[in-house]
Amino acid sequence: MAASPYPAPTVRYDPVITKIIGLTRRLMIENDWSENERREYERYSVMFYLEVRDQESDSSLGQILDIGMGGLRLLSDKPMPVNARFHLVLDISLESGKKGELPVEATSVWSQEDDNPGSYVTGFQFSNLSPQAAQFIQAIIDELDG
Repeated sequence: MAASPYPAPTVRYDPVITKIIGLTRRLMIENDWSENERREYERYSVMFYLEVRDQESDSSLGQILDIGMGGLRLLSDKPMPVNARFHLVLDISLESGKKGELPVEATSVWSQEDDNPGSYVTGFQFSNLSPQAAQFIQAIIDELDG
């Protein structure tokens, strides 16, 4: 057998990657979602600014990173409590010109610090979506997917 002209790959331990894998495994266990539940709805990355406000205080919670029929991922400047129910208002301003405010109920299912210090990412699962809210979210998805 001839010797390979390419150097042999080196395998090394990377503590950062190991920590990320450990955190990911822990998040999967803590939020207790099955793989099927996590993948039930496709998510679409938001290419424009969509603000999320708390309905009760009318204060800004952050902006949507991605959204699907099952929930959204929020970027904020403060951590969110996990397994808490929120009454959110999505401020919608689409490139097509469609605008509006969409009140939704959602539960935070996980939250972690973002790669940027001082920023946090939280996953929310929608609950009790009205037909009108589902239709509006589908319109957002259609525009993002188009």
